[in-house]
Amino acid sequence: MFFFENDYNFMIGNQKRPQNNTALQFLQPTFNLPPLSSTSSLDSGTPTMSNSLPAQTLSNDGGSVKEETRREVFFRTLSSSLKEANKFYSIHFTAYESTIDNNCQDGNTFEIPRQQEEEIREPEIMHFKSSQTLLNPNNTTVDTDKMNPRNIAEMVADNFASLEITNRTQAERSVSEKIITEITKICEANTLFEKTYEREELFLENCDYDECQEEFEAYDQYYYDYSEDDCPSENEGDALFEPPVKICKLEEISPEQIEKALIFYRGTKKGTRSVSSMSSKFRWIKTRADIDNILLKYEQEKEPNRVQKLKSIDEGLIKIFAEKLSLGLPIHDLDIRAWALKINNDLEHPLKNFKASYHYIKNFKNRKHEIDGYDGQFRIRNRKVTHEVSRIQLRSADKTLEAANEFVEMIKTLKNNYEEAMIFNCDQSGFKKEMHSGYTLAPEGVRKVTITVQSTSATSHSYTIMPILSMNGVFLPLLYILIQESTGHFPPTKKIYTPPNIFADTHTSSMMTKNNLAHFLDNVYFKLTGEKSLLLADSWSAWADKSMIAKHIPHGKDFKLQIMPPGTTSMIQPLDVGIFKSWKKMDRRICDYALLHDIDYNIHDRESIMKRQSFIHYQFCAPRFIPFNKKSWIASGYISEETSACLSPAHYCFSVDDENCTIYNCKITPFARCAHCEYYFCFEHCILNLHFCKQLM
Repeated sequence: MFFFENDYNFMIGNQKRPQNNTALQFLQPTFNLPPLSSTSSLDSGTPTMSNSLPAQTLSNDGGSVKEETRREVFFRTLSSSLKEANKFYSIHFTAYESTIDNNCQDGNTFEIPRQQEEEIREPEIMHFKSSQTLLNPNNTTVDTDKMNPRNIAEMVADNFASLEITNRTQAERSVSEKIITEITKICEANTLFEKTYEREELFLENCDYDECQEEFEAYDQYYYDYSEDDCPSENEGDALFEPPVKICKLEEISPEQIEKALIFYRGTKKGTRSVSSMSSKFRWIKTRADIDNILLKYEQEKEPNRVQKLKSIDEGLIKIFAEKLSLGLPIHDLDIRAWALKINNDLEHPLKNFKASYHYIKNFKNRKHEIDGYDGQFRIRNRKVTHEVSRIQLRSADKTLEAANEFVEMIKTLKNNYEEAMIFNCDQSGFKKEMHSGYTLAPEGVRKVTITVQSTSATSHSYTIMPILSMNGVFLPLLYILIQESTGHFPPTKKIYTPPNIFADTHTSSMMTKNNLAHFLDNVYFKLTGEKSLLLADSWSAWADKSMIAKHIPHGKDFKLQIMPPGTTSMIQPLDVGIFKSWKKMDRRICDYALLHDIDYNIHDRESIMKRQSFIHYQFCAPRFIPFNKKSWIASGYISEETSACLSPAHYCFSVDDENCTIYNCKITPFARCAHCEYYFCFEHCILNLHFCKQLM
């Protein structure tokens, strides 16, 4: 507690100072070590206390009572006395700081206020504890604030002078270290307080504040580098006062020292070295914060960690992948592994023991990436190659797309002069004589799957069809078919059955020529179209012969031909965009069914080809598929309207729900459903006998 002399003539802030400028006196706490009897002895290096020590009992969780030993009572009493002394100095050091802070109301901490004789001071009550004593104000020769650790150690040793000296044990060393630590903390707190008071007292009496302001700021920053919440209060008497630790900064340590410390910090077989080990070798490392703020921060700035290196490898890898993909080059796992290893070797600080393993490549492909040229994020998977183009076509892809858009815009302009029923698209498509599905059901894990065919040569020979589709979604009722014949024409001695919706033409090859185009114009197109029509065709060379085409235009026909730019048919030709895929699916289904059920049906025969193509064309001409056919024009960009969802011809015709064929007395399981009459028919009455709805009449 504070003790003031009786005569007060001036104040420090709000507190008066004595006239003779004597220092404020702080009471030193009285704490006594537990007494020892003269008959005390040591048992295995442990002091035995006299019976005068208060014994306490401890209760375990099980309810049993255990009596404290004299050794435990002694150290409990000693620890309590040391904590009480530490609490005393902590409280009064905080009180002294609070007094100085309250004097800063005028903005000048060290200003000495003038005497205020007119102010009437109210009586004050001094509070003190029973363990504290008041000092005699007249006795100024005794300095009770000084604390010498050696004197304390000698006083402690005097209490045990009568004991017998024995060999020192590890337990005694551990206890002595704890006692030394407690005494050192108390002495440091007391010394810090004395220095603070003497320094400020000196400036109060002799120094000018303006001249010493910078020194005070530096002094306060060093000694008061903590917040007020960290200071011990009266309610926290058990908390030990520890002087603030000055944390080093990265700029204050040379790079050579940091490098040396890093090598030592990481130089273990497992993990890193402890804080105590680092502090003993490098004095500028005091706490864990020094390692985090200096060593690890320097290491991170100098060299990225493993996660950052892996991220750099991934970024470089996806960049190379997107570049090669845009060039249309085939890419496999081995290529990704080679790129990853090269990227790691090119890093300034390569990742050690990086092998681009199978698991790394698998995880890389499973993660979603943003790939240039694609909207959104995608995983990387093996995909079947569907198109093969030359490098010239790939490099000119942008020009091709621009040309396709210009052609579509031109047709939209011309469309104003025509009705949708007057605008047509025709295109050639090659079909193998025997087509089968590329997939079949088989046991899981089987690598080699084999199917049988009627003729292996038929799977490599083909024929050509050319349907005509109008913009309103209606197919013209006649289908052009070109069949390969060795003589260039059908055998004259054999009568060939031709379905009513088929026009069959022949040539020595399955590829059309100008003569075949002339047959198509004379017997199919101009025969079925009206006086005015607009035909959209691909860039086949025969279409470019305008003089040949002009010879076959009937008199009075207003015919206009628009040829699409080269390389754009897959984007803007309606038959390629939305029709031929479903058309070929139906052809494969017919061939698979005939082979699976062992039907007497020669798949690659010319009549069999014409019959199944007649059936497919007849189903596409059904009114229910007009929305489906029209969607191909919408997908090509010529029509902007939207249509509702509809079934494809392959899905509708081969979804069989009936048990028997519609034909009377036919007990065979149905094969397909007619899109016109919606009846179910077996393979014989559907394909072999070539069903048309008029046969039901």
